[in-house]
Amino acid sequence: MQGLWLTIKVSVIATLFGVFIGLFAGIARVSTNPFFRWAAVTYVEIIRGSPLLVQIFIWYFVLGTLINSILAQYGIAQIPPLWYGVVSMATFAGAYVAEIVRAGIQSIHRGQNEAARSLGMSAPQAMVHVILPQAIRRILPPLPVSSSA
Repeated sequence: MQGLWLTIKVSVIATLFGVFIGLFAGIARVSTNPFFRWAAVTYVEIIRGSPLLVQIFIWYFVLGTLINSILAQYGIAQIPPLWYGVVSMATFAGAYVAEIVRAGIQSIHRGQNEAARSLGMSAPQAMVHVILPQAIRRILPPLPVSSSA
């Protein structure tokens, strides 16, 4: 029973962080800023292109060992290994959520953005007040949160 509750706890935390990461990465994918767009494209392609088990091993054996040894040198408490699993699963989920968010935003007709901009809204205001509220209805069904329940 302890393993079941731990698995549920890790899954919920990783999914929440994954949705948060994916929301920002998905918005960055449709950004006009080339740095944000290419950073998000690189993140999504690398994470989605490698198996989750390999990523868990990299987070635990490479980054976990490196980070905990650096923390130990400075006398700071080490991070429990469980959290490296949470981070690896969150980054994996975030890459998939980023694609869902990108598709949801791009599914909104371009005229909606043009109408918001013609009303005097800036690009971020148009995204927050016009595009994202409409895209959320298309983003929610394929999200891992809604399909895992």
